[in-house]
Amino acid sequence: MAGVCVVLCAQDLPPGVLLLSRVKRHTAEELKQLNNVSCLETVYRELETRNGKMAPLDTIRLEVLTDGHAEQYASPGDRKFSSQHPITFAGSGVLGNGLFGLYLRNILLSGFAVSQYKGEEEIGGHRLARWDYKLPSVWSGERIQLLEGSGTVGLHGSFWADPQTYDVTRLELHADEIPPSLPLEEEAISIRYGRARLGGSVDVLLPQAAEFLLVKSSGEVDHNRMEFTHCRVFGAESTIDFNATGSEAPAPRFGVSTVDDTLRPLPAGLQIEVKLTSPISGDMPVGSLIEGAVAAKVKGTITIA
Repeated sequence: MAGVCVVLCAQDLPPGVLLLSRVKRHTAEELKQLNNVSCLETVYRELETRNGKMAPLDTIRLEVLTDGHAEQYASPGDRKFSSQHPITFAGSGVLGNGLFGLYLRNILLSGFAVSQYKGEEEIGGHRLARWDYKLPSVWSGERIQLLEGSGTVGLHGSFWADPQTYDVTRLELHADEIPPSLPLEEEAISIRYGRARLGGSVDVLLPQAAEFLLVKSSGEVDHNRMEFTHCRVFGAESTIDFNATGSEAPAPRFGVSTVDDTLRPLPAGLQIEVKLTSPISGDMPVGSLIEGAVAAKVKGTITIA
């Protein structure tokens, strides 16, 4: 009778429940593969001032390193990644994070989001299953910081998954439960995921493109369009440790050690005349590498231990 009960109980489940369980298990396994994966993130930023028109602001390029839990950032070609928010690389404007694994974990795996199956839809020539969800602000972890104020918001939206492969292919998020301390009218994020082959053998699910829209109470609108390319398993030049100990492990920390012994810190005040070997233009993306050569003798003393 026990075997019959299992079959009957499975048949009596509401539509989409069993499929969602498989999508969640599959997503958890996919995020485990994001160990030392880095991608080049290109952000095209636009700004619409109050009573103005949407106009290009700038383009930012960053190297993103993730383990599926946390994200670290560096300028393209840099060997040292930072846990600071990516906005520190831009200086101003709007930038976000969490596109690799944080949103998927919070919405699909945390157990705090309430999901409702909406059936299958035809999107881009593919038959995809859709769920609507709501994640309260107390569990969302979605904190928005503006110059005018800050606060934590709730999230609601939809996600779509392939019913055959269980891959999540699209995720949409909208802010709700906006606190009075946050002068915000709207926040909307759309992420598109796809398969990427790393190192010729590892096939993982990664974000391919995303869009971010933020509308302030003042009427100012920020719009970012993001692309993720040149993804690889990072490790040729650094040692990265995501391991943590203890029953309540802290957020993953990156330990980076360079293998290039020619890289040494220079003493403060040392003056080096450098001649640019590549031109600089006003339309260059933020984060672009600038090459130069030492143009004169360096006066000073450098001690190498």
